[in-house]
Amino acid sequence: MYSMDLKVRIFEACQAGESHCQAARRFSVSQGFVSKMMKRFRETGSLVVLEKEKRGPKFRFTRKQEEKLGKLVSENPGMNASQLRDKLRVEASPLTVWRALRRLGFTVKKNGYAR
Repeated sequence: MYSMDLKVRIFEACQAGESHCQAARRFSVSQGFVSKMMKRFRETGSLVVLEKEKRGPKFRFTRKQEEKLGKLVSENPGMNASQLRDKLRVEASPLTVWRALRRLGFTVKKNGYAR
Protein backbone atom coordinates (compact mmCIF):
# COMPACT_ATOMS: atom_id res chain seq x y z
CA MET A 1 0.00 0.00 0.00
CA TYR A 2 1.40 3.35 -1.02
CA SER A 3 1.12 6.58 0.94
CA MET A 4 -1.31 9.27 -0.14
CA ASP A 5 1.63 11.67 -0.55
CA LEU A 6 3.21 9.38 -3.14
CA LYS A 7 -0.11 8.93 -4.93
CA VAL A 8 -0.58 12.69 -5.12
CA ARG A 9 2.94 13.21 -6.52
CA ILE A 10 2.39 10.51 -9.15
CA PHE A 11 -1.01 12.00 -10.01
CA GLU A 12 0.49 15.48 -10.40
CA ALA A 13 3.27 14.13 -12.62
CA CYS A 14 0.71 12.46 -14.90
CA GLN A 15 -1.39 15.62 -14.99
CA ALA A 16 1.74 17.59 -15.96
CA GLY A 17 2.12 15.41 -19.05
CA GLU A 18 4.30 12.49 -17.99
CA SER A 19 3.23 9.12 -19.33
CA HIS A 20 2.23 6.37 -16.94
CA CYS A 21 5.44 4.55 -17.81
CA GLN A 22 7.63 7.59 -17.12
CA ALA A 23 5.87 8.33 -13.82
CA ALA A 24 6.20 4.69 -12.76
CA ARG A 25 9.93 4.70 -13.44
CA ARG A 26 10.44 8.06 -11.74
CA PHE A 27 8.66 7.02 -8.52
CA SER A 28 9.78 3.36 -8.54
CA VAL A 29 6.30 1.85 -8.75
CA SER A 30 4.74 -0.44 -11.32
CA GLN A 31 3.13 0.92 -14.44
CA GLY A 32 0.02 -1.08 -13.58
CA PHE A 33 -0.29 0.74 -10.26
CA VAL A 34 -0.13 4.12 -11.99
CA SER A 35 -2.66 3.05 -14.63
CA LYS A 36 -5.11 1.69 -12.05
CA MET A 37 -4.73 4.77 -9.87
CA MET A 38 -5.42 7.12 -12.78
CA LYS A 39 -8.37 5.00 -13.90
CA ARG A 40 -9.76 5.11 -10.35
CA PHE A 41 -9.42 8.91 -10.39
CA ARG A 42 -11.22 9.19 -13.73
CA GLU A 43 -14.07 6.98 -12.50
CA THR A 44 -14.47 8.23 -8.92
CA GLY A 45 -12.68 11.57 -8.77
CA SER A 46 -10.58 10.30 -5.87
CA LEU A 47 -7.26 8.56 -5.31
CA VAL A 48 -8.59 6.74 -2.24
CA VAL A 49 -9.24 2.99 -2.57
CA LEU A 50 -12.90 2.24 -1.96
CA GLU A 51 -14.02 -0.66 0.22
CA LYS A 52 -15.38 -2.60 -2.73
CA GLU A 53 -11.95 -2.63 -4.37
CA LYS A 54 -10.26 -4.37 -1.47
CA ARG A 55 -9.36 -7.98 -1.98
CA GLY A 56 -10.38 -10.86 0.17
CA PRO A 57 -12.63 -13.86 0.31
CA LYS A 58 -15.71 -13.55 -1.85
CA PHE A 59 -17.53 -16.52 -0.31
CA ARG A 60 -17.50 -18.26 3.03
CA PHE A 61 -19.58 -21.23 4.06
CA THR A 62 -22.18 -20.66 6.74
CA ARG A 63 -22.43 -23.15 9.59
CA LYS A 64 -25.55 -24.65 8.00
CA GLN A 65 -23.77 -25.08 4.66
CA GLU A 66 -20.79 -26.67 6.40
CA GLU A 67 -23.13 -29.15 8.09
CA LYS A 68 -24.63 -30.05 4.70
CA LEU A 69 -21.13 -30.40 3.28
CA GLY A 70 -20.07 -32.73 6.09
CA LYS A 71 -23.17 -34.89 5.60
CA LEU A 72 -22.61 -34.99 1.83
CA VAL A 73 -18.98 -36.09 2.24
CA SER A 74 -20.00 -38.82 4.68
CA GLU A 75 -22.56 -40.14 2.19
CA ASN A 76 -20.28 -39.76 -0.87
CA PRO A 77 -16.63 -40.09 0.22
CA GLY A 78 -15.28 -40.31 -3.32
CA MET A 79 -16.50 -36.89 -4.53
CA ASN A 80 -13.96 -34.18 -5.25
CA ALA A 81 -14.31 -30.52 -4.27
CA SER A 82 -15.83 -29.46 -7.61
CA GLN A 83 -18.44 -32.20 -7.45
CA LEU A 84 -19.30 -31.29 -3.86
CA ARG A 85 -19.67 -27.63 -4.83
CA ASP A 86 -21.99 -28.53 -7.69
CA LYS A 87 -24.05 -30.84 -5.48
CA LEU A 88 -24.43 -28.11 -2.82
CA ARG A 89 -25.26 -25.49 -5.48
CA VAL A 90 -23.00 -22.81 -4.00
CA GLU A 91 -20.98 -20.22 -5.88
CA ALA A 92 -17.60 -21.06 -4.43
CA SER A 93 -14.31 -22.16 -5.87
CA PRO A 94 -13.15 -25.75 -5.34
CA LEU A 95 -10.41 -24.32 -3.10
CA THR A 96 -13.05 -22.75 -0.85
CA VAL A 97 -14.82 -26.10 -0.59
CA TRP A 98 -11.52 -27.80 0.19
CA ARG A 99 -10.79 -25.27 2.96
CA ALA A 100 -14.25 -25.85 4.46
CA LEU A 101 -13.55 -29.59 4.44
CA ARG A 102 -10.28 -28.98 6.29
CA ARG A 103 -12.10 -26.89 8.92
CA LEU A 104 -14.55 -29.77 9.37
CA GLY A 105 -11.64 -32.16 9.95
CA PHE A 106 -11.80 -34.09 6.69
CA THR A 107 -8.50 -35.07 5.13
CA VAL A 108 -7.50 -36.10 1.65
CA LYS A 109 -7.08 -39.83 1.56
CA LYS A 110 -6.89 -42.03 -1.49
CA ASN A 111 -9.35 -44.88 -1.34
CA GLY A 112 -11.28 -47.23 -3.57
CA TYR A 113 -14.18 -44.79 -3.97
CA ALA A 114 -12.09 -42.17 -5.74
CA ARG A 115 -10.77 -44.47 -8.46
